[in-house]
Amino acid sequence: PIKNISILSGNVIATFIAGFMNILVMVYGGKYLFHIDWGKSDIGVLLLLGAFIFTITCLGLFISSFFKTQQQLSSIVPVITVSTSMLGGCMWPLEIIQSKTLLFIANLTPQKWALEGIKDMIMYGHGIESIVTPVLVLLLMGIIYLALGIRFINASK
Repeated sequence: PIKNISILSGNVIATFIAGFMNILVMVYGGKYLFHIDWGKSDIGVLLLLGAFIFTITCLGLFISSFFKTQQQLSSIVPVITVSTSMLGGCMWPLEIIQSKTLLFIANLTPQKWALEGIKDMIMYGHGIESIVTPVLVLLLMGIIYLALGIRFINASK
């Protein structure tokens, strides 16, 4: 008998590792094959993207706790992904948004914090110190999503 927490932790860890491996290929493949400039600190970029992957993985666990079948989950994930990406500034810059409500909601999306850190490091040339707040916020979001996901999955059993 394996506890639910062990199974869920194993799934989160395996998903995180797979996502991080993809990021490694993207960052270093882009750097050496396509000469993409990732800013002053590759480690900072990887740290920020690692925190983002952790948060998104835990968000996926949280969202999956509400659905009973894979088809239900796969039908709602694109809606959540696109809408949070829009709100987080991935589709257009948040600087053009005037609504205080939308800007507040943007602060609740992981995409906003990851994009803010990436912009600071790559576009504006800041060092690794510029990502401390985004990384901490992403890790906090991830921990909250993980705790809620585990709680709701355990409650549904």
